[in-house]
Amino acid sequence: MLVLLILLVSCTNSTQANNKSTIAGDHRVADSIRADQISEMKFGMFICWSFSTFYGEEWTPTLDKDASYFRATGCDTDQWCKTAKDAGMGYLLFLSKHHDGFCLWDTKTTDKKVTNSPIGIDVLAELRKSCDKYGIKLALYFSEGDWNWPGAVDGKGHNEGMGIDPEMKKAQLKELCTQYGPIEFFWMDHAVGDGGLNHSETVEWVHQFQPDCFVGFNHGDAAGRLSLREMGTPGPIGDASTTKYNKDAEANYGGYLVAEFTYPILPPHEGGAMWFYSLPKHDSLCLPAEKLYQDYLGAVEFGNIFSIDVGPNYEGKIRDIDVETLKKVGELIRENKVFRTSYPDIPRIDVHTHIGNDLTGIANCLELRKILSDKSDVDLAMWINLGGGNDPIENTESLLVASEGHMLCAIADYSAHDGLKYPPETLEGFQKQGFVGYKIWAGPW
Repeated sequence: MLVLLILLVSCTNSTQANNKSTIAGDHRVADSIRADQISEMKFGMFICWSFSTFYGEEWTPTLDKDASYFRATGCDTDQWCKTAKDAGMGYLLFLSKHHDGFCLWDTKTTDKKVTNSPIGIDVLAELRKSCDKYGIKLALYFSEGDWNWPGAVDGKGHNEGMGIDPEMKKAQLKELCTQYGPIEFFWMDHAVGDGGLNHSETVEWVHQFQPDCFVGFNHGDAAGRLSLREMGTPGPIGDASTTKYNKDAEANYGGYLVAEFTYPILPPHEGGAMWFYSLPKHDSLCLPAEKLYQDYLGAVEFGNIFSIDVGPNYEGKIRDIDVETLKKVGELIRENKVFRTSYPDIPRIDVHTHIGNDLTGIANCLELRKILSDKSDVDLAMWINLGGGNDPIENTESLLVASEGHMLCAIADYSAHDGLKYPPETLEGFQKQGFVGYKIWAGPW
């Protein structure tokens, strides 16, 4: 029996899959479905690239520095995203601003920004283009506090002094939420405090612009739907042993729906940074692919997402050793697919993707269909989600034409778990009725 996965066209007002501003509408994806979507990303790359790349230590005092301190000679966001794609990753987590306050986007809130540096480009804007090109989703790291703000002690954590400027924090988050397309989640760093906007207020502020965006905090007051485990391990939500800095929240907060864990690809070493590119003498150091793959399997087992940290070098490229290691992880993932389903005898192909309702993305599905047809006996069916009854889409004929007649069925009120409701014999019954494609949410992991 041939069971095929699908191309989804999401036609609700709450999510948009283009590069334009994303502003909240009247709709929000149900928590259970959104949690599945986040968990489905499984594995991602955490990019840390800022002042500390050039300082040689983790934290870079900032008050005596301006944008010219960021001395990158290049920026290859395509390389980052291609490496992520080859590694079997679903998302890229990008450091938008560290504690030094240097912004990697063209902000209007400060002159300490990448467009005023020698490289002179909006790195986040370039990254958004590369993510879209390679089919990688985007998440953002953001330091809540800032050593440039009143009350902070330059180069020190919140116990020494908290940087307070809630209006600046809100303005920066608004820019990130409204100018760079859909943000899957925010990774909020509390090291210099909450910036004067507490965590619950921060979540509410982000959701004004992107209601489906998950927000997590590495420590401080618990809030949001995402558990962050800095230097953590895979495991079920509520297991305090999986996190180094957030044990109380992990054990006692009831709002987490998904857990993320992260650590650097660099093994422990003397001198230099860990989360950022270290020193040239450490260019041969890298954790083994087998270690990363085992933690990927742990993430899949518990429905976590795993963000492996990689620091681009002075030229804005990922180190060769990191590229090769992550490529090996991708090969292990593809060679040893894990099926998260109670019906392992049903063949399935995971080509799950969300695109907009402007007909873009269908060409990619058709290209994949041709590859599958050329290399196997598989024929890719296209199922289109037309949204709920209150949000009808009237261009069904256009969708059918654009899909070259391969749109087999239009499903209204799509539920992410529908595929798991049906045992094999029911799916066989559907096939006898003429359907040749089914949506199976689990698919190969």
